[in-house]
Amino acid sequence: MSRNRIVALLVLLAAATGAQVSRAGPPPLLGEDRVGPLYQTCVGYRYAGYARSDIPGSGQAASVNVNLQSASILSGTSVVAGWVGVDDQGSPRHWIQAGVTKNNTNGLIKYIEYNPTSGTYHFINKGAASTGTAYAASVTKVAAGSWTASIGGSSLGSNVSLSGMNTTQYEGESYVPTEGQCNAMVYYFSSSSPYGTSVMTKIDDPPYVVDSITSNGWHSHGPT
Repeated sequence: MSRNRIVALLVLLAAATGAQVSRAGPPPLLGEDRVGPLYQTCVGYRYAGYARSDIPGSGQAASVNVNLQSASILSGTSVVAGWVGVDDQGSPRHWIQAGVTKNNTNGLIKYIEYNPTSGTYHFINKGAASTGTAYAASVTKVAAGSWTASIGGSSLGSNVSLSGMNTTQYEGESYVPTEGQCNAMVYYFSSSSPYGTSVMTKIDDPPYVVDSITSNGWHSHGPT
């Protein structure tokens, strides 16, 4: 194949990828091989955070503060996000999450997204966020098979049909559509101490890492 044809195909791929620019991305599968090369280039989704294979509390799935300290988006369709969510770890995947994300289209915003058991994927822009400001993010079980979410005091305003939710996740996330320099991000998670380290699975996708949990929480960051 000629160089011109390869370049043309890459341009078409980038254009197609751009349709997903608002999407913060699906949660990672627990136990999958997510570890990338140990150098400062990235492609696809990378995560750094904690997960637990249950839904803690009586109806309250998770509640943490997500503080975006800094982020550098290095291509037109790249995304970083820090979020709290629940997931069924199934195929196809179903989930609901709330957090703070940044891309080159919307800038830094609060958001809620969900992919229901029956229906289509939804991304809800909850308005501009400020760098260095902490926002309370939560996903809540309303009733069996029914969930809602809020971020920074702004609720989803409706309930989502989600059955079989079995995993809670607190993640810093980066997405780069094609091989290139990694996004930079630092997300601070607080109010984490009730969940404890004994039931949490640590997720590191180099060059992104997450600190150990303390009484003050932890932070997801990279490249290191």
